[in-house]
Amino acid sequence: MLIPGKKKWVAGLSLSFRKYFGESIPYKTVSVGGAESVRGWGVLDSTLYAVESFRSGLNSYFFSAELRQTLIPKRLTRFGTEFGLILAEFFDLGAADDNFSHMFSEDPIIGTGIGLRFYVPGNMLFRVDYSIGYHDNEWRIPKWHISVGHKF
Repeated sequence: MLIPGKKKWVAGLSLSFRKYFGESIPYKTVSVGGAESVRGWGVLDSTLYAVESFRSGLNSYFFSAELRQTLIPKRLTRFGTEFGLILAEFFDLGAADDNFSHMFSEDPIIGTGIGLRFYVPGNMLFRVDYSIGYHDNEWRIPKWHISVGHKF
């Protein structure tokens, strides 16, 4: 049951950097996009790499801002399991490049959207996000992301 007037809002910010020092190791290349970095973008695979190589490199960063509101407070059901529901609104951006300083001069990829967080048995959190990506003055096809646990 929704509890009017007792819903709590939580705001979160996350910033992550990855920088390699020394010789470049090709298999250490990372990409931005997906449920754990910039939502609104799929995971970069070999078919996407040909047209979206700007999303990969030896160095990367991504930033996320998220606003969460409890819709149904976490509680114990009559079956002895936990249940709760949270609404999340988010904005992500990130970039990757082989050259660390060059990646800050490029336009980052952006993702924004909404999601639901479900507390499920075993004290786990199940996350479903619906988001749309943006880059180079172009909106992307919206994506669904399903994951376990809060992004941060």
